[in-house]
Amino acid sequence: MHSYKTRADHLLFNIMRRKQKTFRYLILSVWIVLGWSSLINSQVVTPSLNPTTPVYLSAAAGWRSTPSVGLTYYDRIGSRTYDGENVYEFSSTGYSADLNFGIGERLAFSGHFLGDKTTVEKDEYYEGKINLESSESQLNLTLSHEGFAIFGLGMRSHINKEYIDDTYQNETTTEATTIPSMSIKLGSFYFGGGVEIVKESSTYMVNNHWINTVVGLAFMSEKNEGLMFRVEVSAVNSPEANATAKQDLEASDHSQTNTTRFGLDMQYKGLVFEAFTVNKRESTEVYDETTDSSISEIQTIKTQLGFLIAPEKGIVLGFHFIADQVSHIYTDKLDSFQISLAYNFGL
Repeated sequence: MHSYKTRADHLLFNIMRRKQKTFRYLILSVWIVLGWSSLINSQVVTPSLNPTTPVYLSAAAGWRSTPSVGLTYYDRIGSRTYDGENVYEFSSTGYSADLNFGIGERLAFSGHFLGDKTTVEKDEYYEGKINLESSESQLNLTLSHEGFAIFGLGMRSHINKEYIDDTYQNETTTEATTIPSMSIKLGSFYFGGGVEIVKESSTYMVNNHWINTVVGLAFMSEKNEGLMFRVEVSAVNSPEANATAKQDLEASDHSQTNTTRFGLDMQYKGLVFEAFTVNKRESTEVYDETTDSSISEIQTIKTQLGFLIAPEKGIVLGFHFIADQVSHIYTDKLDSFQISLAYNFGL
């Protein structure tokens, strides 16, 4: 091994030394594809006007007024550049399913399910973690109080099956997250937040745990002559968490991470326009012997633009364009096209 040290997450490649092996068709789920699939809109205190976009905090789902069910399919291409060389080329496909409905006057339920795979076609690869399979699900239950506040409880499960090296060739890492949250409405303004209680278990690392704090502020207008819009900003702080190695299990290190999101939705009659951005900064010390360079931060930026035909009752059809970039010792860039199909059941 070598001196490239950082939290692996879902996209770590220790790119100090090339292994003398050839994998012409390598199944890989990179961090930027999987780790960000569930973070594609800012829905901390208010829900998106797009019914096929999952909420981030459960309380946001309680403000949805229309029951819906939807499916999304996406296709991606991208590449990794390291030391001036294009070392990987990505092509990936994935899907997600979402449903939202009310239970009586005060309760609401929503669910989100995701699957994603990425193929890397290259004659050789660099040593490091490779996600072979990944899946995610989240269930949310909310309680409304007098139309003034929403209390939510969510449960999220994210499972990765990974190749690490010759010793750890088929390992599973699971993050089980409990998400209590609250959203308060004052006129057209919404504010609130919650916590994510994360428990990580693995077949090759020791167990780890940490608690993320999430806050959000939004403005969502009433519909006026068919026009409605929503603006939301939010921030997530994830603390450093380290668990030392024990017996045959490796150490687990989670880096300090700060994430900000901005989302804008606008609806005019049966048309919806979306714009969204995420900026994630992970504090970590990384030194690369090959290039004799180091970094103290890993930055991931995602931008998304979308257009939907979304009647209050009936079939919803949407198209989205997404760009991702990870700035590390290497640089990853991915461009995605997403198509969504849903049905709004009306009030």
